Amino acid sequence: MVESSSAGALSIEHGALRATAIALRGRVEAARCDCGSDSGCVCLREGVEDLHRRLLRHFAAEEALWHSMDAGSADWTTLRWIARLEREHDEFRRRTAEIRVEISEPGPSPALRSKLRSILDDLLEHELSEARLFQRSVFEGRNASW
Repeated sequence: MVESSSAGALSIEHGALRATAIALRGRVEAARCDCGSDSGCVCLREGVEDLHRRLLRHFAAEEALWHSMDAGSADWTTLRWIARLEREHDEFRRRTAEIRVEISEPGPSPALRSKLRSILDDLLEHELSEARLFQRSVFEGRNASW
């Protein structure tokens, strides 16, 4: 089972990531920026930077937990699931790094906003998959070493 301290810390981290993603989604969809600019470039850039930093911390914490588990006690499905999630982490790191470079003045293009929406949509699906893995480990006892 997942230790309660690890579970609590990860739950808090997931909540912070959700809040960061929700704030960025609001900036992507807003016609005007919170700072009052029509382009929203500065606020979007800040939101992407926040998301990128949060993802780096978040993924590092998850991966450390996964790597600390006793792989011998995990079933094959769980190990494959974790491997897929880690590949997705790498992809999110790459995608958010690219977006950080692409945001420029005078303002984010519709294509850039579309890329941001896609990242946020994919992140939601990824987080739901992680939540299911966590639920499986806690409630179905699929990995007693977490």
